[in-house]
Amino acid sequence: MPLEIRNLTVVYNGKPAIHNITLTVREGVLTGMVGPNGAGKSTLLKAILGLVPRATGEVWLNGRPMDKPRGEIAYVPQRGSVEWDFPVNVLDVVLMGTYARLPIGRRPGRAEREWAMECLRQVELEELWRRQIGELSGGQQQRVFLARALAQDAPVYLLDEPLAGVDAATEGVIMEQLHRLRDRGRIVLMVHHDLQTVRDCFDEVALLNEHLIAVGRVDAVMTPENLQRTYGGKLVFLQDMD
Repeated sequence: MPLEIRNLTVVYNGKPAIHNITLTVREGVLTGMVGPNGAGKSTLLKAILGLVPRATGEVWLNGRPMDKPRGEIAYVPQRGSVEWDFPVNVLDVVLMGTYARLPIGRRPGRAEREWAMECLRQVELEELWRRQIGELSGGQQQRVFLARALAQDAPVYLLDEPLAGVDAATEGVIMEQLHRLRDRGRIVLMVHHDLQTVRDCFDEVALLNEHLIAVGRVDAVMTPENLQRTYGGKLVFLQDMD
């Protein structure tokens, strides 16, 4: 069943940050969300998660409304929004992803530790499991947060610019794991900043600038007309649009 966002509006200081967004994100499809800075992309993810209040609208999954997701959605935030000085090691961060599946009051045990190590292997960081999270490079930190999301083994994955500022090796690892999630029938929605690579990264794309401008297959959506409507005078000319 898809993730459905219905007529969702978020208001900050009396002004809509996103307005009347209706969007369906299908399982088994890698969906990107792009738009200019301040367009409301991160706000939309947080509204889906219930981290910011919705002025209007609902979020549905598997045919039922979700007010406060508990385990159904794995979230990878922007790296710049995380406090990396917190004294915790890599394995402990990944283990956080297992808590959503545990009974209340139960701590992760051997099975969860083995699963967390497997998730670290998937992002090629198993040798760093003892390292403090603040000692890692930016790309390594991003991989750890992806591993935490993988450990949750959720039906829905929301990622906020996971490729921003990372090295080519990390970008390759992240996209490989997202393709695996897609091929396993998971719902994947990812905020992305690089228009030049949208066609390489996604099956479908949503263009957002406070309102939803267009959504659908990449080739159908990424037209000069839609991009102009999304970015306006901020649009930098893209070569090889065809």
